[in-house]
Formats: sequence, structure tokens, C-alpha cells
Amino acid sequence: MIGWYVDEGRAGWREDRKEFQRLITDAQTGRFRAVLCWDQDRFSRFPVLEANHYWYLLDRAGVHIATVGQGRLDFATLAGWLQASIVQHGKAEYCRDLARNTSRGLRKRKLAGEWVGKAPLGYRIGDDGHLTPGDATEISTVRKIFSLRAEGRGIYWIARYLNQRGSASIPGPNTSGLPRAL
Repeated sequence: MIGWYVDEGRAGWREDRKEFQRLITDAQTGRFRAVLCWDQDRFSRFPVLEANHYWYLLDRAGVHIATVGQGRLDFATLAGWLQASIVQHGKAEYCRDLARNTSRGLRKRKLAGEWVGKAPLGYRIGDDGHLTPGDATEISTVRKIFSLRAEGRGIYWIARYLNQRGSASIPGPNTSGLPRAL
């Protein structure tokens, strides 16, 4: 069987990746004999001990891991297991370092009063990193949204209202489940 297991937008160190868990379950039921990944970190960025747990489950099910970057991971020899473990440790450390450095940078910006992230509708981020009023059309739309909410209108009603009037410049939320105003 050839299948795809993709946890789009989910960090490789997270255990709650549904597709990853499905891959492990399918492997244990004998649905396939190999897992092919671009790189070892596309399988996981778990700490080494946790990665070893999943490697063990796959090995016990007769499933091997092959990568374009490292080739077939060899858990049958001490040298192969050590090599995979060292690579895994480096990938996991990269995640920890990146998180720590990102947090440090965000904290520095917050302490300086700078905006962190994408500017909300009706604003832009100025050269000094602070929010400043943005496009006049967007500001007008934001004011309209606030007035409609003050009247007691719900978010879905407002989204339909904006859609009907062709407010195409309003980006919808990515993951909140709210309707996109087009």
C-alpha cells in the first residue's frame, strides 16, 4: 500500500499529530513495510528517547524508515542506531534553540513596545515597529464592524454583510473557524 501521512502545519516534536499516530497504527497492522521521508526530521523532531520508542514500534512491526537525506535508517547495528540517534538529537536541539531564540526576540520587541505579528486590519507596522493607522478604506471597514457589533450583530452576520458588499481586501482568519469575508 502507498499512502500519505501529512500533519500540515504541526510541529514535528508534537505527539498529538493525528496523521503521525495513524502512521504508527497502520504500521503495526501490517499495512506497509517502509516509511519514506524527505529527511529524518520529517519523521519527527522528538527527543531521542521518544524517537527511539517510535523507531522500536516500527522495527517490531517490520517497517523500516528510509529518507532521501540520510538513506535507510539502520537500527540493527550499534553504529547505525548511534548515527540516527545523534542526528535525531541534533534535530530536537535545533527546535529547542529556535524556540528559545524566537522567544528572546519576541520578548525584546514586546519590552520595546513594538508590535509582534501581523498588523490587524486598519493598521500597519511603522518603521519604528509600532502600530500606526493604515489604509483609509480598511479603517472605515473596521469602524463599520465595530458599529455592527455595538448594534448586537454577530460575527457570521457581519461576515455575510461584508461579503455581500464585496469587501475583498479583508483577509479571513486562518484557523479560527470564522467565515472568510470576501
